[in-house]
Amino acid sequence: SGDPALYTRWLDLGLGPWWASPDLRVGFWRPISSALHQVDFALWPNHPVLMHSHSLAWLAALVLVAGALFRRWHTAPWAAGLAPLVFAIDDGHGIPIGWLANRNALVAAVFGGLAVLAHDRWRRDGWRPGGVLSWVALTAGLLSGEIALGAWAGVLAHALAFEKGLRARLLALAPSLAVVIAWRVAYSLLGYGAHGSGLYLDPVHSPLAFASQVSQRLPLLLFAQLGGLPSDPWALVPRQAALGLVAVAAAGCAALGFGLGRLFQRDRLARFYGLWLVLAVLPGCATFPNDRLLLIASIPSAGLVAHAIGLWREGKGVSRALALYWV
Repeated sequence: SGDPALYTRWLDLGLGPWWASPDLRVGFWRPISSALHQVDFALWPNHPVLMHSHSLAWLAALVLVAGALFRRWHTAPWAAGLAPLVFAIDDGHGIPIGWLANRNALVAAVFGGLAVLAHDRWRRDGWRPGGVLSWVALTAGLLSGEIALGAWAGVLAHALAFEKGLRARLLALAPSLAVVIAWRVAYSLLGYGAHGSGLYLDPVHSPLAFASQVSQRLPLLLFAQLGGLPSDPWALVPRQAALGLVAVAAAGCAALGFGLGRLFQRDRLARFYGLWLVLAVLPGCATFPNDRLLLIASIPSAGLVAHAIGLWREGKGVSRALALYWV
């Protein structure tokens, strides 16, 4: 919390390392996720199996939400079925599912997915309640975990890919952007955030440091999500080896980008998925790379993979090498 007395107490108890910064502060504003843990300890404090079952229930809800999104965007039934399968078996989901303290990512992703779903219904179907429901779901997602910023990335990508004209894009984005700004202002005013840990960067308070890390962390996370090397070893290997991993990831992203270039140019759905994927990865660059940060980013990634395989199957310009790589 940044309280010097509490800091000293933590050191005495061995809960904090002696080399920690005296102004160390790591506090995340996740009241919904915190309340769910309180429910666990109120109802079944001595039954971790039930706590894990609780997390699995959120995973099931997330797969259902992702499936609903894919059904809206894919006209071919088999592609609408392949995408949620790719999403459901993504190995990067292992830690958020198995680590109880990381349940916040599952909860935030469920609300975030609902926000994108409601937004899509509002903008493409003209369903006005969808606008309000999208903002409510986005708020709930942000109050569950910072990873929900990846859902707002989906709203931004939706506006860029599907809206026509600057005015329409601004009208589509303004309400959800107001939600994000209000959340961030309250986040700071209430004293939440990270400082002095060496593990987390605040893009608002340290924009230059964040930008410098994006150049390394973004390709690592993107390549990991698109079927390349996992990003987790970056934090565990010597500096030179870490830079080597970045180089491999950057080369892999470049190769995949080259293979997808024409598809992005002519296919709106592919552009939407690609934009959402890149934008959803950016919030994860605020801490050390780890595949567990890619839970929301894995939604557009699964959609892109299924879409590319489907177009290759139909002979519509996707290279055989790219399709087989993902198969």
